[in-house]
Amino acid sequence: PGPLRPSARDQPQGKIMQTRILTLATLMAFGGTAFAQTPAAGTLKADREAAKASHKEAKAEHRAAKAEHRAEKAARAEKK
Repeated sequence: PGPLRPSARDQPQGKIMQTRILTLATLMAFGGTAFAQTPAAGTLKADREAAKASHKEAKAEHRAAKAEHRAEKAARAEKK
């Protein structure tokens, strides 16, 4: 039996060129959108610093809430 799909030699020259042009156009389209979504030069560092600051703030809030909870627990224990 022959191959399941035709080889490039069996295709007419125009069909091969259409396929190549379509492939190139698809790569250009997706490559362009990927490049357009690349962040600006200093944006990544600024975002990272903002995330670190936010994380430190959240940690401090968590510690404060934990200390408050411990103080309330100690006050309840003294009432007994």
